Amino acid sequence: MEKSDQEIKTMLLEIKAYISKYGIIIDRYEPQEVIDNFKEEWKILTKYVVDRDHPFDSNKTMISDSLYGFALNLYAYAYYRLKNLNKENVEKIEQLILAFEKYKDVKYLFARKSYLFYELGRCWHTVCRDDYAKKYFKKFIYYSLHGFNTKYNTTAYAFRKCSTFVYQSLINEQLNVSSPSTFNDPYDCPVIELLNNEDEISQLLREAYLESIKIACFVKNTKLLYKRNGKIVEKLKSKRHQKKEYLNSLMWAHYADSHKGICIKYRFPNDLSVTTGDNKSILSFFRDVEYDSKKLGEYSKKDGILYKDAFFLKAEYWKYENELRFLHFDLENSNPYKSIYIPNCIEAIYFGLKCPDVERETIMKIMKEKQFVEKDIEGKVKRTESVKFYQMKVDKDYCGRLVAEEIQ
Repeated sequence: MEKSDQEIKTMLLEIKAYISKYGIIIDRYEPQEVIDNFKEEWKILTKYVVDRDHPFDSNKTMISDSLYGFALNLYAYAYYRLKNLNKENVEKIEQLILAFEKYKDVKYLFARKSYLFYELGRCWHTVCRDDYAKKYFKKFIYYSLHGFNTKYNTTAYAFRKCSTFVYQSLINEQLNVSSPSTFNDPYDCPVIELLNNEDEISQLLREAYLESIKIACFVKNTKLLYKRNGKIVEKLKSKRHQKKEYLNSLMWAHYADSHKGICIKYRFPNDLSVTTGDNKSILSFFRDVEYDSKKLGEYSKKDGILYKDAFFLKAEYWKYENELRFLHFDLENSNPYKSIYIPNCIEAIYFGLKCPDVERETIMKIMKEKQFVEKDIEGKVKRTESVKFYQMKVDKDYCGRLVAEEIQ
């Protein structure tokens, strides 16, 4: 039954009073009081947003948020604090949160949805259903990652050891992404190590991250494009990175089997990124890695970590890598490895100084019939050409430098 204007006004006053009372320091109130004063009928107020002059936003920093979503979050948190929480209670909260997620009026309220699923995950853990808890912690991660989802046409380089695994990815035109659990540096993704403690919630969150997030690492000397005063800007990450990516001797030594491997030049179209509203279970995007040892150390003293640092912050001694990361979130796939189809994205392949003839010939044979296709930001084809091959050689005019010579 549709509510009258007066009834709506009355309900708005009620929900605002509820938020004003419990939204500042909810822990000072008994959980049952917060639960009893919540009204499910407030769900018809979903489209109404939080006032910016509310006392819980004294710094005027909040963006639009649903009044009902905020109240529902307080309600879910109160249940989490309830000493005698049971399965029926959690199922009730679950029903309300899943319904809220589907409302059209809150389609882009990703932060609120992330908070709600975090509380739902904690509630399920309290009643000993960690399978459900982890499921909803993945939803929490999914919505938390929104906001880093700009689409890019970008060029990136990958140094690889010659192997059957690499051959297969070239044949099938695939990009291989892997869980942070497979990385050799335990601090490669700070959030994973920070959650590695005895707290049960932290352990479940850690498992959710490791199962749902996959990463591919690249080298890119320039920062991802951004706009300044309406113009597209491309900026070097450092003045010492003016040489081309494939001339990085340390990368050849550390990631390309001591110059016996290859360096692949990719040019990725913007549709490789899966962003807001494209998919309900997948999210993927590129982001530059930041190098700051001091900042990294400070997180060990804090209870949380910013998402822009959770997967994209490394110690300064890795700075020579000039890393660009592709993060791929998959709600349904818990395998530590995944392959993504990327047809016609390889522009060139560089062979290391010591790359054996048999490896070079095998790769050139694989790539001989394949084409590189460059697309514009709208996905229209700009040019099509054969994949180019280069042999790395010692620069005879400058000791300690490399040069790339095209193989005709």
